[in-house]
Amino acid sequence: MKMKRLCLTLTVLFLFGHSFGQAVNYELEIVHFRMTGCSDSDGSDGDEDPTWKIWGRDNDGVPSFTGGTCYHDESDIPITYIPGGSLAIYPAEMNSNATTLQFQLEAWEEDGSALVGCDNDDCVFTDCSIWNSDDDHQLFNSGIYNFQDSTACEWHTITISAGCFSWSARFRWEYSVFDAGSLVQAACGDSVVMSGSGSGEWSILSGGTGGFSSNSDPTATFGGVVGNTYTLQWATFPDCITPVIQDIQVTLNTLPDPNLSTTSVVFCEFSTIDFLASNGLAYDWCLNSKGNIVHDDTTAGAYSLTNTSLNDSIVYVFATDADGCVGIDSLAFTVEVSPSVEIGNDTTICDGGSILLDATDGVPFTGYSWNTSETTPTLNITAPGQYIITLTHTNSCTNSDTINIGYYSPMSLALGGAQVMCLGDSVTIDAGAGYVSYLWDDLSTNQINTFFTFGTYNVTVTDTNNCSISDSVVVDPDYFFYSLGTDTTISLGAAIDLTANPGISHVWSTSDTTQTITVSPLVDGVFSATTLLANGCYEVGTINVFVSEDLNIFLPNMFSPNGDGSNDAFKLYGFGVSEIDFRIFNRWGHEVWSTTNASDLQTMGWNGKYNGDDQPSGTYVWKMTGTTITGTPLSFNGNNQGTILLRR
Repeated sequence: MKMKRLCLTLTVLFLFGHSFGQAVNYELEIVHFRMTGCSDSDGSDGDEDPTWKIWGRDNDGVPSFTGGTCYHDESDIPITYIPGGSLAIYPAEMNSNATTLQFQLEAWEEDGSALVGCDNDDCVFTDCSIWNSDDDHQLFNSGIYNFQDSTACEWHTITISAGCFSWSARFRWEYSVFDAGSLVQAACGDSVVMSGSGSGEWSILSGGTGGFSSNSDPTATFGGVVGNTYTLQWATFPDCITPVIQDIQVTLNTLPDPNLSTTSVVFCEFSTIDFLASNGLAYDWCLNSKGNIVHDDTTAGAYSLTNTSLNDSIVYVFATDADGCVGIDSLAFTVEVSPSVEIGNDTTICDGGSILLDATDGVPFTGYSWNTSETTPTLNITAPGQYIITLTHTNSCTNSDTINIGYYSPMSLALGGAQVMCLGDSVTIDAGAGYVSYLWDDLSTNQINTFFTFGTYNVTVTDTNNCSISDSVVVDPDYFFYSLGTDTTISLGAAIDLTANPGISHVWSTSDTTQTITVSPLVDGVFSATTLLANGCYEVGTINVFVSEDLNIFLPNMFSPNGDGSNDAFKLYGFGVSEIDFRIFNRWGHEVWSTTNASDLQTMGWNGKYNGDDQPSGTYVWKMTGTTITGTPLSFNGNNQGTILLRR
């Protein structure tokens, strides 16, 4: 009987993408082969007699085509052939790093016959170039299959056609390592991330209600009831190559409650806020955001936020307990604006100096309080010490500033006593060494200055501390003193001539500028004359003039108006008369002469006439009233009237 054979060769290559990163196990199997065309009835029995071989390879442990089992069937088309026995293309690959899988198929119609001496092997394609040689030959390489998208522990079928032939193969794979993680685990809170590996499915065996984010994810998140202990199972899928079941125990520990607290939720800027937390062995503190750690790994459940700013608004605390669990709590607060006060840096003032401390900054405050008891915005400081200002805002927030003020040692400067010189001479004044600057009132900046005129001269000196002190010196004329004469006494109302020594010019204490003056003082006095001499120096002459207050007047008791030039008029002699009313009467009591002018009585007097007629010789009576220059009543020898003899 003539036999036809069709040979089919299949090569397979896995691609497990690098994203898996784990070793795998895999298996390859034949599903079936088909021939659906190419009928030529060249076989001895008129059948197609398809024959095939099949190989596979990967890119790791099976780099060359492996397998090659030859299958054939003497049936006619259409043919679907399922081999008997093992369907494996080659034995399962275990612990492989393969990432790709490739199939190769070789198939033909086995028409050749050993009877004609051409085709002696049904599993080898032979072209005898005769009518009954092998034909319809196909040699086909499949594409490279990437298994990144394939599911583990499931059979995946691939069907490929070439010419009159088609074939189907299948593969399945799993991760080589299958592990549920630590047999006993503890987590913090109501969830835990599993640490399994391999291809499988999670389930809860005991412990209460719970669930997985994905039952098939080895690193799924398990969520349950805090405080419960669960038994969880990680088992391979039913179609995995190597069945494995592992149970683990997971405890969900309670998170510690930090119980964060403080004294208030409203604070003043620049103040200190004390926060307290509990239920932890260690604490980490964050300000304003969870990533801004300001105080970490401390075992004390307390944190003090100092110098608070308006940007501060919330504090977080992370409390870690004995199980290593971390509880988070937060506390929001408000920071009110506080006065901004700056009264300056510590400084030192000079002896006799001062500094004005100013605490105002344009913000309305309800109060200022200095440690010196003043309540004004500014304070003038003249003494050393520590000064503290406390400002109170309208929101009752306060802020303080402190300044320490020192005091430089007092400076000393002495230009000496008054200096004297004669006109045309000069005087040199030395302000002393050791100062950094000098300033005279004539704008000189020298230590030593020379003066050519009389006057008062001032200098201000400054030391290395920028402290200053001033002093002055008087430059007077050089005087020589003498006496204008023997001290003398004059009667009240009398006059005296005073004469100074000769010189270029004279100035009297009476402001007169002549060499000789006449004075009539009412009281005792000292009279002086300053004389400029030809040599430029000065002389000062003085004299004491005393005034006797006893009235010294005289009225004669006789006069002879005969024109001989002697006693021709009746006059009053003496000084000190201020006001007077003087009258003369004849023996019949008729008034013959009168005056109210003391000067007329003293200089002209009565000439013995009445209405131009000479009066006869005889006795006449005078009467007077008046006052002296001191205001006392006027009298002569204690009398206000008397007699006078007119004689011709």
